[in-house]
Amino acid sequence: MLSARLAIRGVFFLHSLAFAGFLVRLPEVKAELGLTDADMGLCLLGAPVGMLVMLPFVGGIVTRFGSAVVTRIGIVAFAAALILLTLAEGRSSLTMALAVVGAIAALVDVAMNASAHHVEERGGGALMSSCHGSWSLGATVGALGGSLIIRLGLSWQEHQWVSLVVVILCSLPLGGWLPKRAEEKRHAEAAEEKQAVFALPRRGLIGLAFMVLFGMVLEGAVADWGAIFLRDELLAPPAYAAWGLASFGVWMAATRFAGDYLAGRLSAPFTIRASGIIAGLGFAIVLLTHSPVVALIGFALVGAGVAVVVPTGFRAAALRPFGTPAANIAAVASISYIGFLVGPPLVGFISHYVGLRGALWVMFVFACALFLLGGQARSQRRTEPAALQPAAE
Repeated sequence: MLSARLAIRGVFFLHSLAFAGFLVRLPEVKAELGLTDADMGLCLLGAPVGMLVMLPFVGGIVTRFGSAVVTRIGIVAFAAALILLTLAEGRSSLTMALAVVGAIAALVDVAMNASAHHVEERGGGALMSSCHGSWSLGATVGALGGSLIIRLGLSWQEHQWVSLVVVILCSLPLGGWLPKRAEEKRHAEAAEEKQAVFALPRRGLIGLAFMVLFGMVLEGAVADWGAIFLRDELLAPPAYAAWGLASFGVWMAATRFAGDYLAGRLSAPFTIRASGIIAGLGFAIVLLTHSPVVALIGFALVGAGVAVVVPTGFRAAALRPFGTPAANIAAVASISYIGFLVGPPLVGFISHYVGLRGALWVMFVFACALFLLGGQARSQRRTEPAALQPAAE
């Protein structure tokens, strides 16, 4: 069981490691292809659009073939899809390549979250939150590793080949430890239910999906606008302004690694309501202070507040009494991932009329809504404390 827990965490780590390795090279991609800022913005829409188009199909695909199989193949396919980016010759081809990357990323994302749920279901203890913590850690390592590769003088195209080799070498042993028996059981249940390949969210998942969506909107708002707020509103130096994002990210990752321990002791509704309170308090501190130092404390609280919303929401979706875990996770993701797409532009649009500080007060309202939707995370299949005891490792 310990090997399965480490394996699925490793998959989450590799997934973000590979993508972060591309993101740090975006300035070179933009320069080499001769793209303007507007061109690059349109190109980057390809990935979320590809994800949203793919997500209604993902649940059925993962259910039919099993999350372990899809995870093993998908993580390599994801790294291979990044190679397509090196073939781009302009805006159109880069957008199409990013759409393919986004579609495969959606498939892998649902499959690995379903695999994490299966490990939990087999009595391995709460796991989902630390898996997302591993994803955050992988993004950090990918960014730092990308910086090192840049210093070594490798081109961004060579960087993607390095990522592919690393993912292949690491995923081969990890794939063998994923929970096959649980997959066979789930596959048999899915056959009886005749799960469709294309599926839209059921009514019982809508409220849960919006709960996760609000968490993602808050996360995206701070990630894209936190440093700008510190620089423009609080007049912090550019180097210091970057600490706002760092404070947010570090506390979000740390809370995710502690989230499994909390899941064994607190109910999911209580956890989400507490998350809304902590995130709301963080936004209030940021928006009421004129001190950059105090604002960093606020951003840290926001990071801690939104950290476990997504893993708790995905776990709750997997525990619904209808459908299969993969189909339910995909259904929730199909709505909630819009938060990443809509959140940052929404802040920019509102700030045009009421200023950035006023726009972030709207995010405070979203945090309050997160508190009100906490009941949507209630388990409907089994009692959580009994099912999710923290594992000793």
